[in-house]
Amino acid sequence: MAATGLHAAAQTMLEIILKIKAAGQTLQRDLRSSAIENIGYDPNSELMKIRFVGKSGFPTYEYPYVPNDEVAKFIGSRSKGRHYHAHIKIQYGEGGYP
Repeated sequence: MAATGLHAAAQTMLEIILKIKAAGQTLQRDLRSSAIENIGYDPNSELMKIRFVGKSGFPTYEYPYVPNDEVAKFIGSRSKGRHYHAHIKIQYGEGGYP
């Protein structure tokens, strides 16, 4: 069930996401990032929620239709902020839905 093109950290995260999906659960994860505080993800509806550091007025942004492998790449990336700007923001919405 290995997805092609995923590095080891992203592949491991994808396996976790697929187990969460099979159990009908959602993922909540705090991140070590200077830009992003935490994410939530529902692998069944493919809805990703991102809470940015210092955005108390708009604490959470929603990004619909983000596939499981993209979330795995995001969580497995070395720089969450760079990955967000290069992939999530461009492909899944400029500002999400606060």
